[in-house]
Amino acid sequence: MDIKDIKDIKDKRQEVACKLRKLAKQEWMSIDIDDIHQMIFGTRLHPTKDTTVAEYDEYDREICSALADLIDTTCDFLPESYAVWYDENDNECSDYTIEDPYNHENAYCSKCGGIMMVGEEGEDGWFTRKKVAHGNKLIPNFDYCPYCRCRVRK
Repeated sequence: MDIKDIKDIKDKRQEVACKLRKLAKQEWMSIDIDDIHQMIFGTRLHPTKDTTVAEYDEYDREICSALADLIDTTCDFLPESYAVWYDENDNECSDYTIEDPYNHENAYCSKCGGIMMVGEEGEDGWFTRKKVAHGNKLIPNFDYCPYCRCRVRK
């Protein structure tokens, strides 16, 4: 489930919760992973005799990930200017999770795209910088995105 808009997440959360509550009120209940897949994704799995164990495991992972996102939607704040460097073989390397040490711009929410000012090094602000190889790791000094209200991973 790749829902970018927080309103979509809230709507889907309410929809799935309503369906689960209806199921829980039934006198006789039988539910399987295919029913849960239908609730979340709106489609049935349609396994065949050729469906592999790995494919079933992938279905389970998709469902667990989607349920986790519905229960506790999270995001990361990533630097707009990320670290780029060259390795010992002159291959260009990059890491979009690490701030370029020479260019202090903004950081953005990975879910909604909301922008937060990072500020200069040594300033108190929305982020603390932790020096790492090739740049700075931005550690948010807040728990929830002020734009979409997702919990911020640190």
